[in-house]
Formats: sequence, C-alpha cells, structure tokens
Amino acid sequence: MTILVVDGSGRLAEFVAVPQPVQGDNAPRAIDWNLLFEAAGLDMSTFKPADPQWVPPVFADERRAWEGPLPEHPGQTFRVEAAAMGGRPVSFTLAGPWSRSARASQPVPQSLFGRFVGRVTAMVMPGLMLAAAVLAWGNIKAGRGDRRGATRAAIVLVMIDIVAWSVGSRHTGVIGVDLQRLFGAVGRALFDGGMLWLTYLGLEPYIRRFSPDSLIGWTRLLNGRWRDQQVASDVLVGVCAGLGMTLLYGVHNLIPPLFGRPEPMPLTPADPQVLLGARFVIGKMLSQIGGAVSAGMLAVCGVIPILLLVKRKWIAQIVSSAIFVWVVIANMFPPGTPILDVAIGLGMIGIWTGVILHAGLLATVVALSTHFVLLRAPITTELSSWRGTPAVTYLLVVGGVGLLAAYLARSAAVSYRTANG
Repeated sequence: MTILVVDGSGRLAEFVAVPQPVQGDNAPRAIDWNLLFEAAGLDMSTFKPADPQWVPPVFADERRAWEGPLPEHPGQTFRVEAAAMGGRPVSFTLAGPWSRSARASQPVPQSLFGRFVGRVTAMVMPGLMLAAAVLAWGNIKAGRGDRRGATRAAIVLVMIDIVAWSVGSRHTGVIGVDLQRLFGAVGRALFDGGMLWLTYLGLEPYIRRFSPDSLIGWTRLLNGRWRDQQVASDVLVGVCAGLGMTLLYGVHNLIPPLFGRPEPMPLTPADPQVLLGARFVIGKMLSQIGGAVSAGMLAVCGVIPILLLVKRKWIAQIVSSAIFVWVVIANMFPPGTPILDVAIGLGMIGIWTGVILHAGLLATVVALSTHFVLLRAPITTELSSWRGTPAVTYLLVVGGVGLLAAYLARSAAVSYRTANG
C-alpha cells in the first residue's frame, strides 16, 4: 500500500502511503521532514514554509508545504507538498511550476497546433492502409504482384512479432491468463502480417516497374542471402540514415536554450520494462523492428503514388515530406515549440523519404528500425547506473549491425576487385 517514485538519479520524487485503517491511541510524534528532503536530494534549509495547496491522495491530519530551488535549477521555484497521519508521513510530492495533478477534473487543454496534427495523423495512416488495399486488389485482378515474396515477408513479420512477445513479456505462470495473452499476441501478429501482405502486393509491381533496383537488397535478404554485398550496403545506408534521424531528434531539446528559452521536458521511455534487463530490451527491439517493417511499407505505399504523379524524385521527396511530416511529429515532442517541431520533423522525414526514393526498400526498413529502436532508448554514459545494462545492449546491437554490414560490404567489394584484376 505504498508508492515510491524516484527520478533518473534515484532521488525521491513522490511518496504515498495508505495509513492504517484504525487510528492508534498513541499521541502523534514529531516528524523529521528533513529525512524525506535528503532522500529527494534537497537542502531543507533553502526551502521556506508555504501554505499547502495540493490535497493529499490519502487521509491525513497534518499538511505541510515548502517552496525553494533545486540544486540544478537555482532560478526556478519548486514546491514540496507533504502530509502525515498519526505522526507518520503519508504523502510527499515535489512539484515544479508546470506540474499538474492527474487527479484534476479538467484535462490540460490541447493547443490548436496539437489538434491539427492529431486530426491529420488520424487521416493519413488509415488513408495509407486503404491505398495499400486498393493497389493490392488492382494488382491481384490484373494477375500482377509477387505473391510468394509477399507471403514470405508476411511470415517473417508474424514470426518477429510472436518472438518479440515471447521474449519481452512478463508471463504470469497462470496457464489461462498466459494463453489469453498469447492468443492476443498471435492475433495482432496475424493482422500485421496480413496488412504487410496487402501492402507488398500493392507496391511491388510499381516499384519493379519504375525503380527495380530498389527491390534487389530486400529480395536477396528474404531469400536468405544476408552476406550479399547489396544487402550489406542497403543495411549500412539504413543504419546511418536512422542514426541521422535520431540525432536530429535529439537536437530538438538543445536549440531552445541557445535562444534564452527553457529546455523542453524530455519524454519518458516508450516502455519502462526495458529497464528490467537485456531480455526485455531484445523483446522491445524485435517489436520495434516489426513495427518498422509495417510502417515502412505503408510509407512507401504513400510515396510511390506521389512519384508516379510528379515524375521527379526530388519533387516527390518535397511533396511527400510536406504531407507526412505531421505523422512524424505527432506525440514526438513536448508541447510548446510548434515551429521547431515542424522544422526538426521536416529534417527527419526528409532523410527518410530520401532513403525511400534513392536507396531502396531494405534501406528504408532498416532506417526506420534503427530510429524506432534508439528513439526512446535509455542511453546513458553512466554505465554503472541502473540504466547501464539497457544502454549497452541497445548500443551493441545497433553498432554491431552497422559494423557487420560495413565489414560484409567491404569484403564483397575487395573480393570483386580481386576477381576482376
């Protein structure tokens, strides 16, 4: 019946304890609030008493509040709200000027920019799915399309999704519950596989007709030729592009302080379970790779019709970037910097659409996989911290794939030059 929340440095951020159901007869004792301040990494002498404002989430017969600065933010005033019951602390919360309780009856109003991005995103993704289905239906009726390749790609995606769930889920040990979760995971995997099958059938004839080189690396990888030079080159291009997109995303929080504005609040990791060990990291990465395959195919399904319409790749890159940037920035950045969000988003989608139009399908999927894997990864240079193991796992996997691709591409090139004198 106790909740303890710490920040990234292990310092106390919030504490809630449900009091005993029956109040004792003992007289309440004095509380040493300094112990909680020390656990939060705060100097109580720098905080001044204030009137309590926040109602504690549990019953209390004593409420206290203080205001003061944090060591790393001396220019900001923070509040500490605390409460006790029967001489025992039952609530302790550190709040900044921007803090808002989740118990508030009125949600935080969404900005006009946020509503616009949300509505555009809500139309783009279903539109891409519909376009994939329409293209696939037309190709099936005309007898076009690589059904064998589509089936093989769908099977691979289904296997990735199921393995990701098996490795990255916390199983209860109760057969009925675990079977229910397994059926849900298999259903989601089959849906993703079916959508990929449709998208591939819709895309493949057009890509083969207008840009046949784009399918070489992807086809050879599906045929098991992972040591092929073209496969290695496409993977290397994709890893580099994904790293570029992720680094550009990280620049977002570095720009506002250069102009005297506060640094935006970092977003939390997409799945805190990755902090529990390497097994959960691997499961999460496999899940993100599966999502990248599906999203990559849908994105290509949106870019190719634009290319067919405008005929020139550089125009198609500009038009598709302007259309899909809203999907990129949806829930990607903290609110408050719309112009910067669009600028960074255009840079990221520009890199990716460039890969789609110039590097091929395999590089497209690898670029998005690398970006998805690193986007919310808890990367840190403090390898001895509790985030160290996940950070090392992420970096080893991404770095290992990139180095292996570079090695295979170079080895194949050297072998080709030797064979041809």
